[in-house]
Amino acid sequence: IPSGRLQVVTACSGYAQVLANDRQRWKLEDRLPHLFAKLQEEVAATESRRQEQERRRAEEVRAWEVAVEEDRRRHYIEQYRIDGLVQQLANARRVQDVRAFVDRVRQGPVSPEDEKWLAWVALYADSIDPVGKSLSPPLPPHVTEEKLRTYLGHIQRPGENWEAE
Repeated sequence: IPSGRLQVVTACSGYAQVLANDRQRWKLEDRLPHLFAKLQEEVAATESRRQEQERRRAEEVRAWEVAVEEDRRRHYIEQYRIDGLVQQLANARRVQDVRAFVDRVRQGPVSPEDEKWLAWVALYADSIDPVGKSLSPPLPPHVTEEKLRTYLGHIQRPGENWEAE
């Protein structure tokens, strides 16, 4: 005897929803096609939401990877320029030392052989002297993954859980 007590419910959407039940006007088994159609709709909606979440997650990860790659390239170029500056400063100090050495030696008696050597030393100082030359930052070489490897490390991706490791 249909009493209305027999029900099929779903809690997929966060609250219980009656999908089919028995009544005076119909039996539960008469409502099964409606029940299966409703279940298929729920499954399709759930799958659609899952795929959308995966797509958004993939977009987030890709955007993060692009940002990290760009940051690594910027850091590499910055470090390359710093290294160039450090080299220019070292050369400027070396030039000062070499020229001071030449001046000091020339204060005393100098043989013709020593003068040839001092002339070469003075030319060497001129060749490495960064002052008076273009002081534009050195152009970095083509940036490759191999060159960036020193800057690579494990950087947490969006959604990674380090505590779980």
